[in-house]
Order: sequence, then structure tokens, then C-alpha cells
Amino acid sequence: MSIYATYFKNYANSGSSSGLQVGLTIPLGKRSVVSANGSSNYSSGSPSQYVGQAQVQQSAPQVGEWGYLASVSEGSGSHEFGQGQYKSHVGLFTAGVDLDGGTTTWRGESTAAISYVDKHLFPSNWVYDSFAIVDTGSVPHVHILQENRPVGRTNSKGLLLVPDMRSFEQNQIRVDPSDIPPDATLITDLRVIRPQDRSGVVVKYPLKFNRAALVQVVDAAGAPIPLGSTATLKATGVVYPIGYDGDVYIEGLDSHNEVTVESADGRHCTLAFKYTPLPGDIPSIGPLLCQEKKP
Repeated sequence: MSIYATYFKNYANSGSSSGLQVGLTIPLGKRSVVSANGSSNYSSGSPSQYVGQAQVQQSAPQVGEWGYLASVSEGSGSHEFGQGQYKSHVGLFTAGVDLDGGTTTWRGESTAAISYVDKHLFPSNWVYDSFAIVDTGSVPHVHILQENRPVGRTNSKGLLLVPDMRSFEQNQIRVDPSDIPPDATLITDLRVIRPQDRSGVVVKYPLKFNRAALVQVVDAAGAPIPLGSTATLKATGVVYPIGYDGDVYIEGLDSHNEVTVESADGRHCTLAFKYTPLPGDIPSIGPLLCQEKKP
């Protein structure tokens, strides 16, 4: 909370004049504030003049937030004003009403921008400095953060315009890894860019689709292959550890696959299975019988 008071007196003129100004400001949370102020002016030979005003305001700095402004003042006449704001992905929209004496004025305003980048149109809020186009490839609806602050989600094409980049400075843009489907690997979730003044940059996040599955392997008796055994995919030669319940996570699968399993006691067995990708998820296959190799 802040309070101020100012008193003045004019000695330069033959007449005497003086005045007093007082004010009070009270913040209400991170975005709202209430303020009130008043003033009184006196000149010899003239009646005193009094003016008072009260105002409440809430800003809308982030996409998806509402703001408002309401004020009332009294003095030589009455004046009331109120407006509401909403900040969306495509612009800042404002509507309000002004009552000044016996006159009522309605107002509406929108502030927005349209950018054409990489053969795509992007409606957005007003671009005051630089901007970035975030591209998450074939994965849509991924949450994007700028300096660890949420700024929106990519559209159905995996694209999002971020309008508040600082030119010639480092800007951190991060994707939310939890929005990446299980069958994809995000190479990096953080990119640091330094755009030029009043220009845009395309920020791509490469994704690797794993063609993976969770395979359950059992022996001839139907019991899970013991923990600590390994499975080798014949096509790639990559060795994968077998976990609890005979489950093994295998990547790089083809439509038809062969796997060799080695138990901790040195025994070997083989199995073959077909694989069909499940977009956005990792399929579970099995239980599969592992045929033991005879020495």
C-alpha cells in the first residue's frame, strides 16, 4: 500500500492560492489494484475547487486472462467509466462505456496481428518486437512455455506463434514433455533463440518415433522369463534388459521380428512376433512363448 500527500502555496502573485493533493493505492494480488485520490485548490476571491477520483483495475497480460477498469470522479461534474478486456490467442478485445455528465458513449476495440510465415497464416496478439513459430512436427496440441511461462498450445498442424520475443537477447522456449506421445522421443525440450529486431524465427523440435512395444516373454511352462535376463533384437543387434513379469521394452521393430533371449544361467531361447504400430501409444504384445535352444 502507498499513500501520498502534497501541499503547495503560491507566494509569487499578489493573490493568495494554495492546494492540497492526497492519494491512496492498494494492490490486490498480482494483477489488481485499487486507488483513490483527491485535490483541493483555493484562490483568494474564488470559491474552492474540489476533485476526487476512485479507480479499480485488473490487467490481462497473459492469454486466456480477463481484465477490467472502472473509475468514478466528482468535481465540476460527474464522470463514470468502465471497460472489460479479454486476451485471446488471436488478439486483445476491449469493450466499455463512458458516462460524462449527461452523455453516454459506448466503445469497442481490438488489437491483433496476422503473420505469414513458412506458407502459413498466423493470427496473434500485436507483435511489438520479434516473434517465433514453434513447430512440433506431426504432434499437435503441445503446451509451449516461454521462460517457464505458459504461452499456448500448438494447433492441429503442430504450429504456434509466440509474439513476445525479445530481439537480440536470449529467449528460452520449452515444450511440455508430458504432451509428447509415448511412441515418440523428444530430442530436446529446450531451445534458446536470439531473433533480430521485428523479425520471426521458426523453432523446430525434432521428434523420433520409436516403433516400440512392451513384450512379455514366458518359458515352456508359462512362467515369466526371470528378471536379469536379456533380449537381443536380431535385426539391429541391440540388447534390452528383461524386467519384472518377463516384460521387455524393445525399440526399432519391423512388421516381423526375431528375438534371442539369454537367461542369467546361460540358457538361450528364441521367439518371433509381428508388430503393428499404435499411433500415440506403445502396444503390449504377449505373453509370447520363448522356444529354448538345445545345445
